[in-house]
Amino acid sequence: MKVQTEDNFCRVFELPEKYPSDYCFQGGHPVTIKMIDWFNPVQPGNEWSVETGESLCDFVLRKGYIKPGRKYLILTDFNIALVVTGKSQEKEE
Repeated sequence: MKVQTEDNFCRVFELPEKYPSDYCFQGGHPVTIKMIDWFNPVQPGNEWSVETGESLCDFVLRKGYIKPGRKYLILTDFNIALVVTGKSQEKEE
């Protein structure tokens, strides 16, 4: 898929650590997610090929707000939705 500058908006949400465990009869349960970032991954005048979403995941996982073990939902205006998990930072010696 080729992504153009007019349809390349992305939002990142931090998902809850825990979800309700009882049944969702009678309308479900509210769950709070926190929007923590938004950006345009394609700069004006450029084109970006998104085949698997791996480049977008790598970009988000390098951000300073990512916490180890937490899950993040990435929603895009170019019809890709991804969930990534923050990785622990290992020290190089």
